[in-house]
Amino acid sequence: MQLRGASVLALAVLIVVPLAGCSSGAVAESPSPAGQSRSTVPVTSPPPSQSPSPDPSAAAAAEVLRVYAIFMDARNKSLNDPRKPPDKRLASVSTGPARNGVLSLAVYYRSRGIAIKGAPASHPIVVKTSGDPVSRVWIDDCVDSTESPPIFVSTGKSALAPGQQRRVRVRAVANFRSSSWKISTWTPNRDESC
Repeated sequence: MQLRGASVLALAVLIVVPLAGCSSGAVAESPSPAGQSRSTVPVTSPPPSQSPSPDPSAAAAAEVLRVYAIFMDARNKSLNDPRKPPDKRLASVSTGPARNGVLSLAVYYRSRGIAIKGAPASHPIVVKTSGDPVSRVWIDDCVDSTESPPIFVSTGKSALAPGQQRRVRVRAVANFRSSSWKISTWTPNRDESC
């Protein structure tokens, strides 16, 4: 039993002693020319490497694009069958003119027997951020309804006005409110193709 205790002690010394030189309080001797005394210099451990902080603008832009995708999906589902209530997610991802625009368009579509089949393609990019921390983000989107134009439900014919663009430039703004991002404006420019 005593031999076992000595073995454990010897093993502990073999592990601890080499590690003692790794601590931040270790002392290293500096070389000296012959005949001169040596001086000691404290050796410190280098600071742990720090990864760069994520760019708050990039993080905000990524979150806004995620919220914008939800908004577009909720918008499209609200217009796929305007006789049904609007998608409930609109309330959590939009406010003001953006939400009211979708709700008004759904009423208009319902009154005229129009619906969107499928979902227009969307290609949003963040073009600007402002605030410190970031509290407003501008989005530029190209909404392409080539494969999913609005149609008259009764006939299946296109409900687009003659000459109306199928690919439309949209400008949107997102604001950070009550601890979440909300799309506050969504403005299509029907005269500007993309």
